Amino acid sequence: MTDSIHTQKSKLRKKVKFERTQIPSDVFNARNELIKHHLLSLISKRNISTIHCFISIEKLYEINTFTLISDLLLLRKKVIVPIMNSDELIHSELTSIEEISTNQWGVMEPKTKIPTDLDDIDIILAPLLALDKKGNRLGYGKGYYDKFLTSSKSLKIGLVFEDFVYDTIPYENHDVKLDGFVTEKGIQFCNHKVNFP
Repeated sequence: MTDSIHTQKSKLRKKVKFERTQIPSDVFNARNELIKHHLLSLISKRNISTIHCFISIEKLYEINTFTLISDLLLLRKKVIVPIMNSDELIHSELTSIEEISTNQWGVMEPKTKIPTDLDDIDIILAPLLALDKKGNRLGYGKGYYDKFLTSSKSLKIGLVFEDFVYDTIPYENHDVKLDGFVTEKGIQFCNHKVNFP
């Protein structure tokens, strides 16, 4: 009998989480720098001014967004970051990388919450474990980002290493597709309605 979509997702999450821990630190750092380079190029070419960006969790071996956020702030971009709140995300502008601290779950978030208008967001940089070339995203299974992405009309871009881009991954009807993704090899768009930079 074929595994359910839920079971397939769980197995893939476990596989990717393990494989991310096996990437040598020098390779990991080099790939991060390339992803940041491609992202900053995209943001510059599209004249993007307001970016929603997750704050990476080091122990989960996520794409490192700390230097990216620092560079965006130096470029005088408006940066909005998520904050975990019960079963949903709330959002705050971040004015300085120094304004981040660790909450009770070990997740980094702003010390001071600055309300912001989510309609101003030009691009959302979403965390993920894996995705496929059609933009189907494998998240962590909590649903935080699916709720947020569903409600937003902003450009939705995933950050991922090339190793975790698959031809197809299991997905369900409520999963929100991304418009594109950035890996160490460059930018790829999945949505035919989105023009290349």
